[in-house]
Amino acid sequence: MGITFVVFVTWEAGGVARVPGPWRLLAPEEYMRTNRWGFGAVIALMIALPLFVQPLLAHHGNAAYDTTKTVKVRGTITDFEFINPHVMVFFEAQNDKGAVEKWQGELTSPNHLTRAGWTNGTLKPGDQVTLSGLRAKSGATTLWITKIIVADGHEIALSPAD
Repeated sequence: MGITFVVFVTWEAGGVARVPGPWRLLAPEEYMRTNRWGFGAVIALMIALPLFVQPLLAHHGNAAYDTTKTVKVRGTITDFEFINPHVMVFFEAQNDKGAVEKWQGELTSPNHLTRAGWTNGTLKPGDQVTLSGLRAKSGATTLWITKIIVADGHEIALSPAD
């Protein structure tokens, strides 16, 4: 069985580092006696860090969208936000009864779209488009866009491979 040694550094007033003795090494049990809160803080951080990181990883999914069917919506762009984390397209479209509905569509990141040739001027207010994608399960007028066709009939690439 080996013994692990650690160097114990303390901070004096004014932010000056002081090492006890001439670079004295402390055995683990001595370190634990002299460093009352440090070990607990490390353990608390090890437990808390995954709790804070998990929500950051969780938002990258399509659980909010109905992946069983694709819908097609024809409308007019009202706003285009080429920003992180996802590009947003706002547009108005007529529903089956002829009433105008406000829609929002979500795309991938600007970084990904830039590699496909997009800029912040790719879509402009007033552009006529047909958007295909996955509608929100809640029934909201929200779409995860999978295809964009502009007024002249050509499709705008959503990835470099398109």
